[in-house]
Amino acid sequence: MGRNFNISTIKSIQDFSFISRSARENTNYLFLLKNNNSIAHIIDNFLNHVVPVPKSIYRISDQKRYLASWLKENTKDYQIIIIDFLNQNQIFKYSVSR
Repeated sequence: MGRNFNISTIKSIQDFSFISRSARENTNYLFLLKNNNSIAHIIDNFLNHVVPVPKSIYRISDQKRYLASWLKENTKDYQIIIIDFLNQNQIFKYSVSR
């Protein structure tokens, strides 16, 4: 029995500031869809740690720019990114058809 045994919570938000830091740290799965708002929180809190950035990009500002374009590219046309934090931060990509 783990700390989340038999407990399920689904949160649908448009900005990470609506969720406490401890709740963000206890996230098991993250579903990312196209977001027209600022994505800085998404990059800083999640993508920075799970999406591999090419070693040739060493400046932090360039890394953030790369992650922003990665997110934009992978969530366009009704695509969804799912990050599984329980299984070594595996990243899955799904496309939702209209």
